[in-house]
This record gives sequence, structure tokens and C-alpha cells, in this order.
Amino acid sequence: MSSNRNIPLEFIRRRHVLTWREVEVGVREQWLRRGDAVAIAVEQVERGGEAGDLLDLAGVLRDDEDQVAGLLSALVSRVPGNSEQDARLTWMRILLAWAYEKRSSFSDPLSIVEQVYVDFGYPNEIRHLVRYNPPDDSSSENGESYLLRMWGEYVGGA
Repeated sequence: MSSNRNIPLEFIRRRHVLTWREVEVGVREQWLRRGDAVAIAVEQVERGGEAGDLLDLAGVLRDDEDQVAGLLSALVSRVPGNSEQDARLTWMRILLAWAYEKRSSFSDPLSIVEQVYVDFGYPNEIRHLVRYNPPDDSSSENGESYLLRMWGEYVGGA
């Protein structure tokens, strides 16, 4: 999408409450900053979370952010949640929503959708948003404006 792959935490929060698996995947893929993972842990501690791994993550200082991945792994193994595949699908949706919001900054915004489609293993969920795929229905509507409108509807931003 751009050289800055991080999605602002405020944007994510408006759309979704991340599970620890989603946080782990986001940090690993650099869609989420390690400092954001620490901020999420701090918020959970402030709401009464007391688990050791959570407290350890909440206490990570900026100079020690290299510890975040290990602490996230410990949280994911202890806290039941969604699968790796489900977490990646959540991130696909977040990335597409972010790209849609920023689409005017791309010379070819639909190429971003195509790249996400490839990067996430050609998921059927977004097949209809990719311009080189034939339309799924008998609609006579097509073209880039149609795909942009469908993308907006998919991410809830139309």
C-alpha cells in the first residue's frame, strides 16, 4: 500500500476490537505498531485485567519493544480466540477499509485491491472487487466506477 504499512490504531478501533491473535498478526506483519500492542494491553489492565502476560506487555517501555512479540505469543497461547486464518481475514478487511479511505492518494486504487487479493491468497470474499475477475452476477454494470462503489459498500464507506 505504501512504505508506511502501519494502520493507525484509532482507525482500527472505529471498526473492530482486536483479539490478541489479531494484535499478534498485525504486529508481525507490521500493520500494527508494537507500541500499539502495548497501548491495548495498558487499556485492558486499566479495565481490570490482571493476567501476568498482560501486565508484562502493559509494562513494556519504548526501549524494550523487542519483547512485544514474545509476550503476544504467550497471551495468544493462553487466551482463547480466533484462528490465524480468521485473524488474517480481519486484517484483510481492515487494510481494504484503510486503503479505501486513502484511495485518493493512490494513482491506481484498484491495484491496491488486486495486491491485497493476491497477498491474502485470492479469497472469494473480495473476488468481486478485482477488475480482472468476471462479474459474479448478471449485472450489466461494470468498470472502475462500479468496482470503486462495490469496494465502498464492502468496507462500509460508501
